[in-house]
Amino acid sequence: MTRRLLTILAADVADYTHHVEANEETALTHLAALRGLMDPIIAAHRGQIANTAGDSVLAWFESPVEALRAAIELQQAHKVYNEPVLSTTRLLFRVGINIGDVTVQPGGDILGHGVNVAARLEALAEPGGICISQNVMDQVGGKVELAFSKVGEHRVKNVTKPISVYSVGDAGTLAPRLRRRISRIMRNPAVPLGISVGVAVITAATLYYALKLESREGDRLEIARLLEGAPSPAEILSAFDLVTTGNFEGHTYHIVRTWGGEWAEIKDLASALGGYPVAIGSQAENDFVFNLTLHDEGHWVVYDTAYEGPMIGFVQQEGAPEPTGGWVWQNGEPTNYTNWATGAPDNWRGNQNLANFANPRRNAPSPEWGDSPAIHASVVIEVPD
Repeated sequence: MTRRLLTILAADVADYTHHVEANEETALTHLAALRGLMDPIIAAHRGQIANTAGDSVLAWFESPVEALRAAIELQQAHKVYNEPVLSTTRLLFRVGINIGDVTVQPGGDILGHGVNVAARLEALAEPGGICISQNVMDQVGGKVELAFSKVGEHRVKNVTKPISVYSVGDAGTLAPRLRRRISRIMRNPAVPLGISVGVAVITAATLYYALKLESREGDRLEIARLLEGAPSPAEILSAFDLVTTGNFEGHTYHIVRTWGGEWAEIKDLASALGGYPVAIGSQAENDFVFNLTLHDEGHWVVYDTAYEGPMIGFVQQEGAPEPTGGWVWQNGEPTNYTNWATGAPDNWRGNQNLANFANPRRNAPSPEWGDSPAIHASVVIEVPD
């Protein structure tokens, strides 16, 4: 057992017992779907689920900002999921976030006063809402573009002084563009909203992917503006929220989480770093780059039943025969090696002229490639030394 200062997120469903008593099967189905959204969002923000019991979830984070962002995103995702659900059967999570000293058990569970405070904050939150403690507020103020309202001073067992509690502005509010995109996904006959747990979880993963890219508009850097004034490579890389770097046979590889963007921007970014979107010429190089992507799970996102990883510099020339013709390395290197997944490229989601690490068959990263219509969370940039 070890003691650590962590950010604790506690969540449970408001009035869950009532929902179970009214219709247990429906409640369990919706709970599974909501957890299908919640768990990958927590993981994407480098959170660790410590314990679950029934409708309750306890997770911890190194960063209070990431904990709050995870809470906001999961409440957004839950709100979208709940829109077509009958109001009488909707499950609404409440979330509390606190920073505290805890004991981490060998199995990953956490115990301590910091956990108790987070649970108290969760109980104070409105259904679908988030409450945070003063120590969290001190860390996230000015870093997350949301309004905060002071709820008041509340006493917690075994604490002599009352704790200042803040509620987070409507965490379920969605930008109109995001709402339209989610609506299109929900209407897609390939992604039906069924009542079975399996179907619900697949839909949850689809919604998570859309939310993950679109709700990060505020985090997506304006690359053109970033590159103004010829900043150094170190200055450029420091501007992104996640960068993983490694070296292979005299070349440096940066996996940069850009949260999307245009391909022209990515080429400009790579050029400013002294390189190009990665050109993979051998199995050994592919294995190295793939293993580098695994250093941080934030480089991978879930889409439908597939795992989508970082983009590579393999592009399809305009006007080439679809879907397999005209694929070349963007930097002009000869195409001596490819590692397409079985059936790829396939234009499964329309005209797809970019490539990335992808696994269309199961929920785990893969060194194989898929074709894609757009840039996912991260890109791999290769810089010759």
